[in-house]
Amino acid sequence: MLPDSDLLFLPRNPSWVFLLGITSFAGGTLVISLYILSFL
Repeated sequence: MLPDSDLLFLPRNPSWVFLLGITSFAGGTLVISLYILSFL
């Protein structure tokens, strides 16, 4: 586990924010899609 102070430096790197945003968006979309398909 990294200390919380180290995590504060990650958002300063634009590539980290971009990759994190893409990953969370893709993951969230995938989960929602599977969730909806399970009820069809």
